[in-house]
Parts: sequence; structure tokens; C-alpha cells
Amino acid sequence: MFDSDSTRDAALPEAAIEHMRALVDGVFGSRARVLRIGPDGRVAPPAEHDDRFPGLTVFRGLLEAGAGHLAAARAAQAEQRRLAAVQARSLAAFARSRPAVVLDRSDEEVGAAAVASRAARAEALTAVSEWAVDEVMVAFGLSSRAAAGLLAESVTLTERLPATLAALEAGVIGWDHARAMAEIVGPVTEEARAEVEARLLGGAEGRTVTQLKVAARRAVLRADAPGVADHVRLPLG
Repeated sequence: MFDSDSTRDAALPEAAIEHMRALVDGVFGSRARVLRIGPDGRVAPPAEHDDRFPGLTVFRGLLEAGAGHLAAARAAQAEQRRLAAVQARSLAAFARSRPAVVLDRSDEEVGAAAVASRAARAEALTAVSEWAVDEVMVAFGLSSRAAAGLLAESVTLTERLPATLAALEAGVIGWDHARAMAEIVGPVTEEARAEVEARLLGGAEGRTVTQLKVAARRAVLRADAPGVADHVRLPLG
């Protein structure tokens, strides 16, 4: 065993120094210029370094610069998630300002939407004017199907899954996670929905969308939510 007190001040053997220098030079080149790259990606003045290992300073600069860029990207992701929640709430408020009972024609009137067309709409949009989707489609540059999906998901999250929307706003989950919750947990009856939602959100951080979907389907099946569990299927394999 080594005595830490007796070896604490011992110099590194010259052979070990030469070996480390060879390893560094093999990666960076023996003539690598000593640079320090700031978080903004620009080259900063050379930092103090050991002349025996010029490549180590380059390596450290790359690591620090990469960490800075990654942190900036992570902050941008958190802001995107917050803004996605803001967008969802705004779209839900927009939907409430387009009530079908006021803006759409009754079934008896000429030009009323066909029964089949109304039946094909998402449940979350049954009380929303048929023209609301067209407005979203134009405003966002989306197809009719994508606009209807975005509007329905926003209404579902705002009105039926407020905790999921709060988790999105806090950056705990992403928009695709929230969409999965709207699809699978949104239809669950009110009596069971809050419990299922809370259980899933408790372990949602760090999960992939696929993992969350599998967990959500299992949670819904365990809850045996009437009218929903029969339509939920776990993926094969």
C-alpha cells in the first residue's frame, strides 16, 4: 500500500511525463496552437498552461466551449417548452372565443356542416366553431389536419390536463410528451384522470416520449377508466 503522506509531494516520473506528452501530441499534434475558446465560440487569449502539455490546454478549451454551447441550447429548450405552454393556453382561449352555438349554422339551415363532418371532429372541438380550425390553419401555415390537431391538443391540455400543461411550462416535459398525455390520458373520465395524470408526471422527467406513452397506456388500463381502457392497447413486442 502507498503511504499518502510520503508520496504527496513526489514528482511525477519523467517517463510518465513523456508518455502523457506522446498521448496528447498523438491527438492534437505536437505543434498544436494553445487556444482557449469562450462560451460564445470565439478564441480568447491563451490561458496559463504547462508548456510540457500544450495539447491539454486546447482540449480543456474545447470541453469548456462545448459545455457552454450545450448549456445555452438547454436553456433555449426550456424556453421553447415554456412558450409552448403559453401557445397552448392562448389557442384554448381562442377556441373559447369561437363558440359553435353562436357562429355556426344550425342543422336545419342551408349550408350547415354535414353530420359526417361534425362527427369526424375531435371531441375537444365539438363546441368550437367549424371555422376556428381554418383560422388556425392560416395563422400558423398548417394543413387543416395539423391545425385541428394543434387546436384540439391545446384545448385538452388547458381544460383537462392542467398539471401536464404546468409541467410543460416548467420545462419538466416537452411538447411531444404533452401531446402524448393529451392523446392517451385526455379521454379518461374526470374521476380517474387527475390520479392517472399525477402518477405519470411523477416519473415523467427524463423519460422519452415512447417510454411515457407505454407508461400512460398501462396507467389507463390499471385505472380501468370507462370508455377508454377498452380502446387503449399496449404496443406489441
